[in-house]
Amino acid sequence: METSLLEQTLYKIGALMAIGYGEAGSELIAKNMSKGESVNPMLPGDKIVAIFGFCDIRKFTNATEVLREGVMLFVN
Repeated sequence: METSLLEQTLYKIGALMAIGYGEAGSELIAKNMSKGESVNPMLPGDKIVAIFGFCDIRKFTNATEVLREGVMLFVN
């Protein structure tokens, strides 16, 4: 049971990282993880063209307190 819970947790963390870092970031993380046990922060990356969007949601703190872990579904 613990192994199954650990696998599910790692899957969720990986999915959140893919959402947070996007396609280019998840590829970089995958390369870094495949190299071994230690993380190399100086691993060369790829130059990409991207658009960064920012949105300020009024009273978002209230929404996060109510939705808790469901807040990512709300944001997406």
